Amino acid sequence: MSVVRVICLICLFGAAITASAADFNAYFEPSALGKIDWDAGVIYGVGKASLAQNKGSKTQALKAARALAFQSVVKLAANLKLNDHSTLQDFQQGTFIVHLQAFIRAAEPLSSTLVETQDPYIEVTYKVPLHGVTGINANILQHVGLFEAPPKAPPPPPPVKAENAVWLVLDARGVTGKTVTPALFPKIVSTHNTVVYQINPSLNQAALVNHGMARYVVSNAQFDASSAAETATWAEHILSLLISEAHAKKKKRKRQRYIVKNVKDIDGLYQTNLVVSLADAKAIKQANLDSGVLQQTRVVIVVSSAIGGIQSSLETMFGTR
Repeated sequence: MSVVRVICLICLFGAAITASAADFNAYFEPSALGKIDWDAGVIYGVGKASLAQNKGSKTQALKAARALAFQSVVKLAANLKLNDHSTLQDFQQGTFIVHLQAFIRAAEPLSSTLVETQDPYIEVTYKVPLHGVTGINANILQHVGLFEAPPKAPPPPPPVKAENAVWLVLDARGVTGKTVTPALFPKIVSTHNTVVYQINPSLNQAALVNHGMARYVVSNAQFDASSAAETATWAEHILSLLISEAHAKKKKRKRQRYIVKNVKDIDGLYQTNLVVSLADAKAIKQANLDSGVLQQTRVVIVVSSAIGGIQSSLETMFGTR
């Protein structure tokens, strides 16, 4: 099959779906301590302190809430999955957490709110980025020698413009009885256990630092093949999640291109590895040679918010093979 024909197969308007903005959203990992936004790459740590337990002093309650919010971020970060077998707590025999605490301590609170109830309390939220040159991801990459932060080295060159690029969309909603666990460095493997995608020095440094190896989003959209207009609406909503608001507001934009593949299984100790068929593994590798989709870390993992997932039909929608 020629390269031209392959490119034609990954154009958007292959079929249609019935979907709204609510059908495709950022993946949030909730916790009593706050939440992690795995699309935007942000940890939100929350701390609450009642006025009654702080002698009625708002100042003391604020200080206590800030301390608790800081602890929340550290605990959430410590439990982050790096890959299929380790967490951030395990990284460098646990010594990295000490460095991480100093890094998080420099963060400013996102908000401080007095909540008026029968027992008034102050709630503080810390926001700590996973990505970007000041994010947790960049700190990890520096420690393993895959990134050197300015001013020691010049900023990495910008990646290919998002509106011109190909994206790999992995639909993990059809795996029965298993749910993907988000990770900073997920791996794509074939059913024959050949590695398709993993952390390595050949990945574009700017892309890896700025938005990580993959973005996780949620979709419960049920698809049909009746309306090209609805397909365009759904695609525009994907676009709004994947590219910057400035790009999204442009009236004239090149059509986004997608390679959509179904995940056949989820593997690894922490269920972070995405298993694709051998044929799809070969197709993804070829697409990477043609477009650099993996080198530019343009990978989106779609999961279902419903337990057990829903029947996958993204491939049908996009008309890919």
